[in-house]
This record gives sequence, structure tokens and C-alpha cells, in this order.
Amino acid sequence: MKTEHVIRIKSTKEVLHTGTSLDDCKAQMKPAFFDHIDKGLDMSSFPLEAVTINEVDPMETTVIVILSNGKTVANFSSPHSFKFTDGSELPAVSDEESERLKVTFIESVDEQGDVTLKFELSEAVRTEMKYWYTLYLQGKIDVVFCCLPMITALNEIGYGVKNSPFRACRIEDRIKKLLSIDKQCL
Repeated sequence: MKTEHVIRIKSTKEVLHTGTSLDDCKAQMKPAFFDHIDKGLDMSSFPLEAVTINEVDPMETTVIVILSNGKTVANFSSPHSFKFTDGSELPAVSDEESERLKVTFIESVDEQGDVTLKFELSEAVRTEMKYWYTLYLQGKIDVVFCCLPMITALNEIGYGVKNSPFRACRIEDRIKKLLSIDKQCL
């Protein structure tokens, strides 16, 4: 697996700097960050982001984004990108990866047509969780955004979500579809 730590332009994803670590990228980005603040500009308009790109194979990449509050985040399995209140964007995973890592829905339908749902985690999901948990223990990731059914399944089996990187997103602005950079759901 090849790992790159880069500073890139949020809107175009053009890489401006390749660093030796996330801390190196943060240090390189710090003058521009403070200049932006000194000018009284809103954080959502800050044009740069520091990310770690882990190339698993030529077809798949894992992206870790550093939010403006320093929190490192990743996307577990959503085929949709996440946009945050600070202007950062966490890319979608591929359709194939999303399908591979989907939660199993188990439906029970009663006589009135009311559906009760239970959720189960596949072996692929459990294996991917180990990968992210290892990065969490190494201090390389703070939050891995997962779908709410996955968080529900983890809570139902007593996984201890609080002591893991796995969280569901917390929408801060429903109209603009912006996620909070400070709050996540257990």
C-alpha cells in the first residue's frame, strides 16, 4: 500500500504539496491558514485541504481528510461525498466498494404491513473495520463515517462504539446538506 500526504485545492483536487506526514502538511499549510483568518475570511472559504491518500491497489484509494479543527476523517462505505461546515469535502467511495461494504438489512413484516428492521455486518464489513480500527489505534484517523444502520448494528452487539472511530454523520444544515465538523452520532 502506497501512502501519500498532500495539500490540495478543495475545488479541483490539484495537489500543491506532497509532504512526509500529515503533520508536515499541516505545518506547510499553517501560514496560508492564518493569513486567511487574519483577513477575516470565513473558514468555509479556505481553499486548501490536507489529506492522506492510501493507495490499496491501482483501482481503489482510501482518502483521509483533515478538517479545519484538525480532526482526521474518512468515509467507510458511502457512495456519496460528504460536505462539511468548514468547506471540506470527503469523497465518496466507489459504487463497487459501497456495495461490498453494505450492511445487511433483515426485515420482519407483520400482518398490518409494518416492517421491523435488524441489521447485520458481513465479513467484508468486519474486515474493513479492523483496517480502520488499526489506523485509529495508530493515531492516523479520528472518525470514520458510517451509515446509521451500521452504527445501530454495532450498538446492538455491544461493540463499544464510543471507544472506536466509527460514527454516523451529524447534519448541521439540512438545506445545504452540510455535516458538522464538531459533532457525530453514536
